[in-house]
Amino acid sequence: VAQQKEIPYIVYKNLGDFVIDGKLPAQAKVAIVGDWGTGQDAAKLVLRQIANKAPDAVIHLGDIYYAGTQFEITNYFLQPWKQILNLDARPLPTFSLTGNHDMYSGGGPYYQLIQQLGQPASYFCLRNANWQFVAMDTGYNDHNPAGGGAGATYLRDTEVTWLTDKVRNAGARHTILLSHHQLFTSFDSIDGNEINLRLYSQVAPLLPQVALWIWGHEHDFVVYDAYKNLARSCCLGHGAFPVGVDELPTHPKYAQVPLLKDTDGDDIRLGTTGGVYNHGYAIIELDGASGHVSYYQDSDEDNPMFQQSLT
Repeated sequence: VAQQKEIPYIVYKNLGDFVIDGKLPAQAKVAIVGDWGTGQDAAKLVLRQIANKAPDAVIHLGDIYYAGTQFEITNYFLQPWKQILNLDARPLPTFSLTGNHDMYSGGGPYYQLIQQLGQPASYFCLRNANWQFVAMDTGYNDHNPAGGGAGATYLRDTEVTWLTDKVRNAGARHTILLSHHQLFTSFDSIDGNEINLRLYSQVAPLLPQVALWIWGHEHDFVVYDAYKNLARSCCLGHGAFPVGVDELPTHPKYAQVPLLKDTDGDDIRLGTTGGVYNHGYAIIELDGASGHVSYYQDSDEDNPMFQQSLT
């Protein structure tokens, strides 16, 4: 599938590039969904539920299956995305990050997609006076289908400089990081470890300043307690990909990575419907300097399965 072409990654000219101001109101609702690009009815249901909540922005964490080809991006992402979110009728800011699957065909169709969405690059900073969503490109260095997405991906050096500038110079803003790949995991392995050591070395100095980091990649929903100086993080990779009840591990592989418990002291785990794990998404609501996140599964559109304050 991979074409031996250079991925058309965009490098900033100035550190202030790819910062999006004026699109996020002080009271804002931002929807986040991961691993959504399957084109299946389950994906469309999730996006309809998101649309019903009238978000001010929608961000996809990446992976349009299987290889981010032009056909897949058009039929499994762009057409349902525009139709269900009614993008032709209203100027709703929407974005899509790079996953490994988006890069398997060389990345050209992905970069055409973000141009159509009005997204400046594969990484960006969407912000208002109190909050910023800083999205990273972890897909560039995980573009080989033979690797299966299991290796330790990392950011390009220029992007580390850009990211550091955004977090260090956030001023009074709270920072929410977004990426396709996970920084760490309880249930899977990253190059034989619980943590992506290569990515961690690039971002470690910034983590104490981060309110929340949401990633996808694993087709699961996992909420983590504080770990490695990161106060809050979540794996949100259950946007649409079908996962049978026997396909996810029930016990952590790495017990040292702390799972957040609900008010009853139980692990926060997805429910199942018809032998398949439920799909879901996150809604982050900002109100001035305060914010909270609500995690929904598609089996219950009205009642979040878990909520968390971000300040």
